[in-house]
Amino acid sequence: MVDGLYQPSRVGIPPVADHDDPHDDTVVVDLIDHPEVATTGGIASCQFVTQRLSDTPRVVRQLPCADIDEMEPFFAALGFRTTYRQHRPYACLALHGYGFDLQYYGLEGHAPESSHSSCLVIVDDTVQIWEEFASGLREAYDRVPVRGFPRLTRPRPRKNADGLSGFSLVDPAGNWIRFFSRDPSTETTAAVSRLGVAVQNAVVLADSKGDDAQATKVLQGALRRAPADDPSLDDAREFLAELQARQGDG
Repeated sequence: MVDGLYQPSRVGIPPVADHDDPHDDTVVVDLIDHPEVATTGGIASCQFVTQRLSDTPRVVRQLPCADIDEMEPFFAALGFRTTYRQHRPYACLALHGYGFDLQYYGLEGHAPESSHSSCLVIVDDTVQIWEEFASGLREAYDRVPVRGFPRLTRPRPRKNADGLSGFSLVDPAGNWIRFFSRDPSTETTAAVSRLGVAVQNAVVLADSKGDDAQATKVLQGALRRAPADDPSLDDAREFLAELQARQGDG
């Protein structure tokens, strides 16, 4: 063991050396190095974890899915690598990319439409990682999906996060992976018009709560009342067009 490296700890499953059962399809890939992640919420049952040999605690988010074989290629397209996977005695997939870890566990009967699981990832630059994701999605889907599962929202200041830039990646299993910028000093604090406030409220409704329909109503009403020289007109119209596209109206 070397201080500062990560040592695998598999809670509830045998060590790798004991995996000599020809019917055991466990696959162990290379280990992660120095991930950082801030996460929150939900129930987890995937038992593979890693432990850093230092005094710094670290949380690895575990999210449900119906099929880990659907999740693995999706995240590979986004630039993640598989660090661990198994199907028996239960399905579990561990991923690493962009300095943080995600894990998925198989949940029988799981449906994206009914998923309520979510996590937060704090990064230095939301635009940079969004562009990486968008590029991978274009290659995999010939577009950046904005409706259904999976989908990707755009980085925008979040009123419910002190104006920090944020976006959401909704994975094929319906889990919301929410990215926020780390440093508030890089965010604008300029005053906004009433239409600008409506845009901020619509962003919270759509991109935080997932209520595109209500966000559309808020923007449509605010646009009808806005003066022709309102500085937020372009932002409002652009976001409204995106919301309509998400609902199949664009």
